[in-house]
Amino acid sequence: MDRVEKTERNCAVVILAIVGAIFLSICIRFIVKNVVYEGLGIYNEFVRFWLPDDAMVNKDLMEQEGEEIAPVEIDWAELYPFEDGEPDTDIEVKNNMADNYKDLVANMENKIDLYTNNLLLYRYECILTTAFIEKVSGWNIVKSIEEEEKDRTIFFMNNGYLAETKNKMTVDEIDEVAESINDLAKYCRSLDIPLIFACAGSNVCPHNKMHISMLDFANDNSDLLLEKLKSYDIDTLDFRKEMIDNGLNWDEYYYRTDHHWTTMAGLWAAGVLADKLNRDYGFNFDKKYFEPDSYKITHFDDFWLGSRGRIVTLVRTSLDSYDLIEPKFTTNMTLSRSLGEFTVTGSYDDVILRIEDIEKIKGYKGHDYLVNRDAYGSTNTGNTALLKIDNNSNTDNNGKKILLFRDSFSNYLLSYLSCDIEKMEIMNINQFNGSVKKYIEESKPDILVIIHYVNAIKPIDWTTHKDYFDFR
Repeated sequence: MDRVEKTERNCAVVILAIVGAIFLSICIRFIVKNVVYEGLGIYNEFVRFWLPDDAMVNKDLMEQEGEEIAPVEIDWAELYPFEDGEPDTDIEVKNNMADNYKDLVANMENKIDLYTNNLLLYRYECILTTAFIEKVSGWNIVKSIEEEEKDRTIFFMNNGYLAETKNKMTVDEIDEVAESINDLAKYCRSLDIPLIFACAGSNVCPHNKMHISMLDFANDNSDLLLEKLKSYDIDTLDFRKEMIDNGLNWDEYYYRTDHHWTTMAGLWAAGVLADKLNRDYGFNFDKKYFEPDSYKITHFDDFWLGSRGRIVTLVRTSLDSYDLIEPKFTTNMTLSRSLGEFTVTGSYDDVILRIEDIEKIKGYKGHDYLVNRDAYGSTNTGNTALLKIDNNSNTDNNGKKILLFRDSFSNYLLSYLSCDIEKMEIMNINQFNGSVKKYIEESKPDILVIIHYVNAIKPIDWTTHKDYFDFR
């Protein structure tokens, strides 16, 4: 009995020591993050040691080393103000004492949750251990532990591709999105600007049942939205239908571990859009700019890990392939972000691609795949409020301008279109808090194209002016 009690006591001491060490590490990391890093503005190797997996700290250090371009905070609402009478979207400030107390408690809970999850020391070792246990147990549905993705649930389809759940939208929610797009279309018509709404798919093909259909309603939501838009006489383009009608291999056009379609799919989709612009809107794109033979294509097997793969880790999946697509033809263009805080002129490779990132990915190992830049994101066309691309060469569409409202599915698509049009302006509305209509009025594009993939279609958040479908 004494031996049993001694064993139990020793186990308790070990467990308490582990809990104490974890608590101490959390306290140290809290001080380093909130006092040293945020309070004193110190970014050095000491900070990196204690916060090795903090994405924001690593980003700041990369900016210091010249590896990243720091974004500039811009008040777009000041540059593109709303008309008088535009509803104020600021969340009402709560001055009730009970509400203030609830907010304080909620803030503390969020801090504790952050430091015991995302900022836990040796977090990735814990993730890998958890993934191993899940693999052994055969559990194939994974709840994301990423703070910014805490509502995502990832699951394996029968073909080994990773998909994610999407709730079914109500008829009223679909109608609200459609009416917002229709309101924008009416405004554009008043300015003689045509509008196209295009829908990109996901790696879940709408014509097969390889997925858990009761968990994923993204395709259903998109079908209902497109049907409603057609009833409003809004021109639509369904890349999913185009892919099926052309007999393309669905799996080959989407990544296995990521939510994006491939770079080759982006090239194909740009050609489909260019054909429509030529056929229906008087553009003159040359087909050669959308043919694989016009590009040098370097294929990398077992090269990178997508966003969904980072959640389940390499314990449960394997690296994805990637195609680096570079024009064989001569190019000269200028790309600028927002108000020109980053501007670069040169060839397609110099302006669009981040070849240095591809070189770094070649040397990745271990946790590098979980925390560093991914292959799909290795472009200068990523998530920024406003992007402008001017083609400095003679094009088949000189004097033409496309305004594109997009999500990340257009990262590569827009770059191929820019090879044969004089001007492109690209907006991420979820980064733009000014008046979208005011911007359109001043931009005066020849056409407005909206492209979103099926999972981006969701109920509108009207509180921030940063929803994909808030077009005020």
